[in-house]
Amino acid sequence: MARWLGMASKPVTRRMFAAQLSLLPLVGLAAATASGDEPGIVNNVVIELQVQGLSKEGCVVEIAPGHPGCKFKKVRYKVDNARVLLQPIEVTSLSADRDCSFAITIKEPGMPEKTIKRGMRLIRPESGSATPESKITCYLATPSQVQQAKVDTGDESTKAR
Repeated sequence: MARWLGMASKPVTRRMFAAQLSLLPLVGLAAATASGDEPGIVNNVVIELQVQGLSKEGCVVEIAPGHPGCKFKKVRYKVDNARVLLQPIEVTSLSADRDCSFAITIKEPGMPEKTIKRGMRLIRPESGSATPESKITCYLATPSQVQQAKVDTGDESTKAR
């Protein structure tokens, strides 16, 4: 026993031991991924869009994950009304705090694209129950309305020369 304790006090052995300890979380993560058990919280998220300044032509809205800890398929919608309730999106949060972020891009004819990020915390599912449903309401302004607001306030960067 004394010999074992003596070995642990050597500087090189302590560094090797510390390096091995630092790799343990990676080994656990690799084992979970290899077995197909991807950690994360899954919710069906219903997004309500309230778009201000929508023209007769409407706009196209694309919703994509806002950060790598949030996973779902990118969706695209044609929006014709100022208030739209979208179909539920199956969202997985891989972060410990169940955070999910949505990058919402508004595309309007003749205007530059505008991307807005909105976030929410997903609901932790209770054991044995169905996938929880969450709802987020996003208040947005079209790129043309933002441009018009800048002109009305006299913002020097938007004035024509």
